[in-house]
Parts: sequence; C-alpha cells; structure tokens
Amino acid sequence: MPRGAREAKILMRKRQLYIDKYGPIAGSKLYHALQSQAAHAGVSARLRRKLEAISSGQPWPPARARADILPLFPHLAPGTDVDATEPALELVGAVTVAFEAPADVADEPGSPEP
Repeated sequence: MPRGAREAKILMRKRQLYIDKYGPIAGSKLYHALQSQAAHAGVSARLRRKLEAISSGQPWPPARARADILPLFPHLAPGTDVDATEPALELVGAVTVAFEAPADVADEPGSPEP
C-alpha cells in the first residue's frame, strides 16, 4: 500500500473514532477543529522561537554542529608527518614494471618499437 494511502487510511480511522463517539456532525467538526488547533500551535511555536532568536541577534536557523570529516586516505590528512607522495610513487613504479615487455618479446619482428 502506498504511503499516502496508508496515511489517509489512518487519518480516516482517527476521524471515524470521533464520529463514532460524538455523532456524524459533531464528531467530524470536533476532529477538524482539534487538527487545526494542533497545526496552529505548531506554527505558532516555530514562529515564536524564530522571533526570539532574531530579536536576540542569533542567526536563524541555528547552525548545526559540524562533525569532523574523516579523511579517505589517512596518510594524506593535514598534520601527518608522512610524505604524501611516497605511496603515489610506489604505485607508479609498480604499474611501470607491470607493463614493461620482457626483453625476448621486444626483439620479435612485428612488435611495436619502444
């Protein structure tokens, strides 16, 4: 069942409880009045907090605390005493050795010139 349909079913079930308890006219009106009051209270509380923050000179919305970001490569993190180029140079050397052709293959006719 899609989320919207599920929420509508829950809301209808709550509304139906008011209708069953207070009758079709009063139950429906009471349900809607309480929903509106709850929504208004939420808006009022947010607005009141915002106005208090603005009047006291604080930025709005309040800044969230930033978490430290862990580096993907710890050896490259600022403040480490490890030379950042060492692993890269080792990798370049390994790749170069892996792609070098053996000496006997390079002498065969039809092989590309180095």
